[in-house]
Amino acid sequence: MKERILKAGRVLLPMLLTAMMQVSCVEDEHAPFTDDSVADGSTINVMLPSYGEFYTGSVVTLRGTGFTAGDRVLVQNGTNESGQPGYSEDLDYNGDGVADVLTEVEATVINYGDTYLDFVIPGEIVWGNATVYVVRNGVKYFIGYIQLYNYSCNTTSQTDGLTTFTVEGMDLSDVDRIFLRSMTFDNEGGITVSTVEQEANILIYDDQMIESAAYILGEAQVYLERNGEEFYVGQVSAPPYSCLSYPAADTYRPGETLTIGGQCFIQGDRVLLYGGNENQDYHYAETTVTADGITFVVPDSGDAGLVIYDVLIERGGVYIFLDWNFMAEMDRI
Repeated sequence: MKERILKAGRVLLPMLLTAMMQVSCVEDEHAPFTDDSVADGSTINVMLPSYGEFYTGSVVTLRGTGFTAGDRVLVQNGTNESGQPGYSEDLDYNGDGVADVLTEVEATVINYGDTYLDFVIPGEIVWGNATVYVVRNGVKYFIGYIQLYNYSCNTTSQTDGLTTFTVEGMDLSDVDRIFLRSMTFDNEGGITVSTVEQEANILIYDDQMIESAAYILGEAQVYLERNGEEFYVGQVSAPPYSCLSYPAADTYRPGETLTIGGQCFIQGDRVLLYGGNENQDYHYAETTVTADGITFVVPDSGDAGLVIYDVLIERGGVYIFLDWNFMAEMDRI
């Protein structure tokens, strides 16, 4: 009897160990990964390019064998969680002045064959060193590191309100899209925020540069849409104070016509006066745009004495603060 139990044990123990090993090697394809679960990419014969200049939105080709539609690509580095430029001293790994968080983003695979796979650097990934992984059959493999370069954005000219600027990178084309998110003044919050979007006109381009133009008054953030990814590349501005001249007097009366000189205004611009009384009312002034500036009529707030206004320009839903206060002397009741 004892011998039969020992024999049974010899048979069952290897079977049990084999079953345990099989269970421990099975991973859910969508389960969260840990560092311990990362495998060596050389075991599946997948390699990154040995050289190249890559940017956010660039197409990267992996070489190897056995690529299928089920392969996934993950890219990790400091990602811009807010999507907006700003400043933070916390987790600024790439030195762009934006708080970064190390995280993984799944890249879009646009093409593959048995010996290659093309993916796009995700728009959430900012410039700097990035780590690339391939997920195959539920196993995450470390492939290597890739250096991402930063786009540059520079203003080249400003004429009659039209700002011309360039975006420089690599492998740019006429199918890329440049658009701007204008900065508007939030009266309630007392801050400038990003809001209205406009598409820039592409003037000329080559594989390393796109020159575009747009009517800008104030500040605007420049975004590039490339290979289905959208991302921030820089900022351009046409400061109102650089092209404007103001009336010389210190106080004005209701009904008086004033002109802010300058050639950066376009038809449709309106003067908005903010303040005036304790309720901080808004007054859209009667406005006329001319070749030499913008003319408006001082409104009557209904208050007595001196009333202080902030002057803003409203353009297509965007409010540009002119950084100028003036006092209107109202009739006393």
